[in-house]
Amino acid sequence: MAQDASFKSGSIVNDSRCLAALMISAVDSIIIIDSCGIIQGMNPAAEKLFGYSMEEIIGQNISKLMPSPHRENHDGYLARYLQGGDTQIVGVIREIEGLKKDGSPVPLELSVSEFKIDDTIYFAGILHDITNRKKTELELLHAHEGLEKRVQERTQALQQTTIQLQKEIQERTEAVNELKLAAKVFENASEAILITDANTTIIEVNNAYLQITGYEREEIIGANPRILKSGQHEKAFYQKLWSHVEKFDEWTGEIWDRRKNGQAFPSRLTINAVRDNDDNLTNYVGIFSDISEIKAGEQRLEKLAYYDPLTHLPNRLLFKERLVHEINKADRSKIRLAVMFIDLDRFKNVNDTLGHAAGDKLLIIVGKRILSCLRRSDTVARLGGDEFTVILNGIDREEDIAHIAESIINALQRPAILSGQEVFIGASIGIGLFPTDGEDFDTLTKNADIAMYQSKKAGRGVFRFFKEEMNAWTTHQLQLESNLQRALERDEFRVVYQPKICIVSHQVVGMEALIRWQHPEHGLVSPGEFIPLAEETGLIGPMSDWVMKTAFAQTHKWNQTLETPLSVAVNLSARQFQSANLIETIQDHLNTSGLLPHLAEIELTESMMIADLDAAIETLTNIRKMGVKLAMDDFGTGYSSLNFLKKLPITTLKIDQSFIRDLKFNSPDETIVAAIIAMATSLKLDVVAEGVEKLEQLNFLSQHGCPTIQGYYFSPPLGPDKFIEEVQRRLER
Repeated sequence: MAQDASFKSGSIVNDSRCLAALMISAVDSIIIIDSCGIIQGMNPAAEKLFGYSMEEIIGQNISKLMPSPHRENHDGYLARYLQGGDTQIVGVIREIEGLKKDGSPVPLELSVSEFKIDDTIYFAGILHDITNRKKTELELLHAHEGLEKRVQERTQALQQTTIQLQKEIQERTEAVNELKLAAKVFENASEAILITDANTTIIEVNNAYLQITGYEREEIIGANPRILKSGQHEKAFYQKLWSHVEKFDEWTGEIWDRRKNGQAFPSRLTINAVRDNDDNLTNYVGIFSDISEIKAGEQRLEKLAYYDPLTHLPNRLLFKERLVHEINKADRSKIRLAVMFIDLDRFKNVNDTLGHAAGDKLLIIVGKRILSCLRRSDTVARLGGDEFTVILNGIDREEDIAHIAESIINALQRPAILSGQEVFIGASIGIGLFPTDGEDFDTLTKNADIAMYQSKKAGRGVFRFFKEEMNAWTTHQLQLESNLQRALERDEFRVVYQPKICIVSHQVVGMEALIRWQHPEHGLVSPGEFIPLAEETGLIGPMSDWVMKTAFAQTHKWNQTLETPLSVAVNLSARQFQSANLIETIQDHLNTSGLLPHLAEIELTESMMIADLDAAIETLTNIRKMGVKLAMDDFGTGYSSLNFLKKLPITTLKIDQSFIRDLKFNSPDETIVAAIIAMATSLKLDVVAEGVEKLEQLNFLSQHGCPTIQGYYFSPPLGPDKFIEEVQRRLER
């Protein structure tokens, strides 16, 4: 088709075909109103958006489609703008709510421009349906998993919309009287628009195109759209794009373009072919928007979904994806694959003593040290807490895997400086091999986890490969946990009492209450086996509470018949100590049992107090106000200092049995024990030495003035009947 002189010069204002094509082919809805708010025209997209035909809506007040803020006072609303230039109308992109013909609301983005024709003022509104955007904003907050599906659905919807618009363009070639209006809309559109001739030579662009790309108009007119080519797509991509346009007269999708300054940016592009009444191709119309911010948001969401925010390592979700991928690859290539489960040793001590901020810094250091021991092709992930995992691919020899495990253990044993203090931790590592230890994700990771628990059981700071016999241990642990849940209900626990002996008179002056589990099938279960399990499952709280209740009642019963009353000490778990109703619980058990408060003693460890010393002091002070005594258990193994002891309202120090066990002449342990006794004496604190099993230990403690001892030299923990017999036997001496 021939082109007139004005069309060749690059001006679109006087070309009725191009401007009509713009108005009709625009994806966004366009509505024209006069200064009284009466609708004078609308494009097919607006008809489709609101459900009204052109004949139904022309001559109606704009409030029929957009009730707020117009309502019945639309004349006054526009009058205020015409009088004073209300900035909320023209030149501002804002969100409003439209009203469809069927009465349903639709969220819209509105941009209004003012123009004149023959001294008559009109307003052109460009309406963008943001229903999908609103929906997307909500969906982006929840998960990234459905993103590809939503993009596909949105693309299909855009394709369907574009096909429908193309049909409407072919059906509507009129509206000659809207040429000037279409030009104004073109100039003020917020999305970039370019129009080419049938040979894809650019004949016009709008202001948004120039703003987004950075080009001047004279640089663009007469050029080919490939001036924006980013170089990030293969030649086949563009061939497929134009093949689709030639076949369907449209294409919609994401594409990377390049600004004049060389910066690449992602955009969503729609290309429509324009044909005349004889179905001859006359123009191409391209409409695109910069989606850099959307892409950046998607990347941030992917980072949140797949990476640990603290260490920036892959999280549990990405670990699973990568391991499944590596398993499939190893299966195809018939090669071995190793998975390591790494659990930090003594990490809880850091959190308890230096606080969680220091613990977080330590986790970052740990992640970096593990990475330093691996190859670039390997993966290290943080599953949560102090649990890390490693995927080693393409390693066939177990000795190579063992070497890496040793490197990780050695790296993590090096001291770390936190808050100016040296901190020492370690690691226990379990290793599972594909395919021998599992041919799928669940089996392989389960067995690596079992091997890790076995390494911790072996003394920590070691690694273990999974062995089939470990499954028997795991089954036993699961059965033990299941039975432990019901042990309280079935009355399977017992309280035993270890006598506290006066080192001078050898009389029983008190006892420590200890819990034992008498399993109906397995017999007596070792406390070392079920106490850690109780702590992990949260049962330690109810168990400790039961021991306190039982021991207080039993002691009061004995004291009613004994001439010299006994005191009883019970251990407080960390969970109990942090309980908000601890004071009430102790008082209730005292009241219920009838035991006098000064005959009750609570034993605590340093780690329970040092994390929040002020709160601990307040709790201990309230216990002492009740008259109950307080003992620091395992003294000497933690971070206690003289200043620390002075702050705590404790009454007794218990020397840890690790110092008593290795007492030798002129040994460091002798010096430590003597110093503890002397310090306690100067602070007017009672002292109890635990773990006394030999005569030479007894003699040493006696020489240094330790008043009270516990240990197998005099008696092991005894059941109630045996205990009272021991008390009476010593009284009769």
